[in-house]
Order: sequence, then C-alpha cells, then structure tokens
Amino acid sequence: MKKLFTVLCLAAMMITATVSAQKEGNIWYFGSHAGLDFNSGTAVALQNGALWCNDNSSTVCDANGQLLFYTNSDTVWNRLHQVMANGTGLLGSTTSGQCGVIVPQPGTSKYYIFTNAPFLNSTGLNFSVVDMAGDNGFGAVVVKNAQLFPYTSEKLDAIYNPSDNSYWIITHPYESSYFLVYKLNSGGLYITPVISDSCAMYGGGNPNGYNAIGQMTISPDGHTIASGVLYSGFIELCDFNMTTGHISNSRIISDFPNPWGIAFSPDSRMLYADKWWTDSVFQYNIYNPTKSAASFNKVFVGHATATNSFNYQAGYMQLGPDNKIYIARYQTHYLAVINQPDNPGLECGFVNDGIYLGATMSTAGLSRTPLASPQLGFVATGRTTGSEIRAYPNPSDGHFTLICPAEWAGEAIVVEMADMVGKKVALRHFKYVDPKMLSFPGLKPGVYNMNVLAGNRSANLKICITR
Repeated sequence: MKKLFTVLCLAAMMITATVSAQKEGNIWYFGSHAGLDFNSGTAVALQNGALWCNDNSSTVCDANGQLLFYTNSDTVWNRLHQVMANGTGLLGSTTSGQCGVIVPQPGTSKYYIFTNAPFLNSTGLNFSVVDMAGDNGFGAVVVKNAQLFPYTSEKLDAIYNPSDNSYWIITHPYESSYFLVYKLNSGGLYITPVISDSCAMYGGGNPNGYNAIGQMTISPDGHTIASGVLYSGFIELCDFNMTTGHISNSRIISDFPNPWGIAFSPDSRMLYADKWWTDSVFQYNIYNPTKSAASFNKVFVGHATATNSFNYQAGYMQLGPDNKIYIARYQTHYLAVINQPDNPGLECGFVNDGIYLGATMSTAGLSRTPLASPQLGFVATGRTTGSEIRAYPNPSDGHFTLICPAEWAGEAIVVEMADMVGKKVALRHFKYVDPKMLSFPGLKPGVYNMNVLAGNRSANLKICITR
C-alpha cells in the first residue's frame, strides 16, 4: 500500500507540473502589428510584431511562455519575426473572421495550423503543419493547405481534451445546421469529424451571406459553445461533450441584432457579446439549472468605441491568460477590457481604454489560442436533471469556488476531501450560499477527490492543487 501511495503521489505531482506549465497562449500578435505579453501576470503591450490581420490571428508559445511562431492564416512568422521556412501562401484570409488557429500535436514537435477561407468560398477549412524541428529549431511548414471541408462559415475554435490528451477542433459549415468536430492527438489528425445533432441553420443572410459570420467560442469549462449569427440576429448556445466531441441541445438567445464578439467568463457562468456596427457590450448570466435561454438575464456593461470611416466599432473578444476579457476596437490604439468578468452586471469592471497598444493598432480581431485545459476541471451531476456542481479554478493553490444547483441554497452541505488512495484529509460543514468559497491551504500539491454531500444526494469532483 505504501508503494502504491508513493506511485500515485508521484503521478499526481507530474500531472500538476504539466498543468501549471501550460503557457502556450501567453503572447498574442494581432491587428496592425500589435501584441500583448502576459508572462508577467499583467498584459504588457508589444511593438515588434510583423503581422497585419483585419480579423483574428493565432500565436503559440512553448510550455514556458516563450514565443514559437504566429500567423494571420496567410503567412507564418517565426520567433525572430521572420517569415518561416515555406511559411507563405496558406489558404486562410486576413479578413475571414476566425481565420486561423494553431493547435499543438501532443507528444510531438509538430503544430497544426487550421485555416478558414472567407465564407461563400469553396476553399473552406484547411490545415497546414509546422515542424519546430525544421530550420534549426525555428520551424518550417512541412504540410500546406490540406483541405478538410469546403464552404465553411467563418467560425473556428479548439480546446484541449484532458480525458485522452488530445485536442478538439470545431467549425460550422455554411448553409448547414451541423457542427463538425475534428480530433488531433499524438497519432495525427482524424479527418472524419464528429457530427453534431441538428442545431440552428447558418445559411443565407442577404446576398452577402452574413449568417456565416460572428464569433464562435467554447466555454473555459469545455461544456458550452456559443455562436453569434450576424444577419439573423441571434446567439446560439449548445452543449459540448468533452469526452466524445458531440454537440447537442441547441438554445437560442433571440433578438440580438448583429452579434459579433463572444466570450465566456473564466467560471463559464457569464456570456459577453457585442454588436458589429455598434459599440455596445452586454452580459448574459447563463447559469441556470434548466438551461432555458429565455431565462438568461441581459445587462448592458459598457461602450467599446471606435472612430473610423467604416463605422466599425466593437470587434472580437478573447479571454486572456490573466482571466480578463479583451475586446478589439477597430482602428484604435486601445483595447477595451473586462477586468472581473465573473462578476454580475456593472461589477464586471468594463473599461473602454483598458490597455494602450502604443504606436500599433487594434483592428477587428485578437489572437486565438486553444484553451490549454478546461479551467473548471470536472463536473458532477446534482439532483436536478442537467444541473452541475462546479469547483474552480481547477487546478488552484487550494482556494476554490464551489457552485451547486440553485435549489441547494440554504441546505446543509458536507465537503470531504480524500487523497488518491481514499484517505480523508479534510472536511468542511456549511450551509450553502451561491457562490461558496472553500479553502484547503494545508493540503499538499496533488490530485484529490472532492465529495459534495447534501442529504441523500452526492457528487464527486476531481481536484488538482498546486503551489
């Protein structure tokens, strides 16, 4: 038993070290030569970017936050800000919304660049492959423009799947009611996608096809996808199964003209959205056990302003490594910032001139990087169908926020913490309030089982503690 305990503790420490080192999204290059560096814990403007992109770009670092390369889905630049070997002529577009995302192939020196062509274009979704072993460690494009699907919408995102050390890459075809979900693991890319249940139709939208545009984003806990559909004026929410890649349970937030930027708060309870051609930014509290879109509370939180000849205003949104949400403002030297996005309403801390970019400028987009891991970790089911119990951030330093179903308010709750061999190491008794702050400062780094008990109901969550 002692030997087993030692092995399990070592495994837990290895998991903890791997999670805590994930800083692949700590540098962004975007817009008109703009950049941000998050490695200090605070966003610092960069002035050395070679990139220009009207919409979203993608940047990737190594696990320690050191720049590897970046792309506008047409050209790839290495860490010296020079065009990478064979790094031109990718079939994305600098004006194609979510035009590109860089996804590491686990356990290898290779990175896949997924690119979206503009909507109404048969080029669709393609991938290219960068091998960082090429060009003396500066990287080289070794596969270019392999097509996965024609006529996609301008929607593209990716997330790490911890259940089997893989990534999910998600897109949505144009003139379709289905999402396509591709898997990338150490063995390569599965070119046959997981196809969703039938969801909302993304088609039409005046002669220009404007229902193909509007941001699509995965929640940090990996359980919800939100997508703006511009011309029809609605936001679609769907459930995402992190284990299987399947998407289901479409719900519509209606009467939202010209949805453009979309972002989730770090705890995945708040959804933020803005409207193209206006500067208004709104918040929806989407945490509801019934998951009924009609019950979501909409609050105006601020103006993300811009002055230019196109009358473009608030652009795409992106959750940063510092757990703040950044909002592009077209042709300005500032980004808007939501400083406390977990907080409701005006308490979210919206600031229009949130960060100064110096001589560089914002355009409509920011830098996209797959979430390194679901920030809320594991989810257990409570007594109400579809409700969830959450603990976040996960991993953490021993301080968690516990979210239980709304109907548990005021009930006596017991939380038991057990190590990986079943030994109980901590116990908490309290009456539940939403949210509930829990602290386990004395626990050593490792992986624990958190058992949450309320009467005859219970749930188990896997918790990781780091220092």
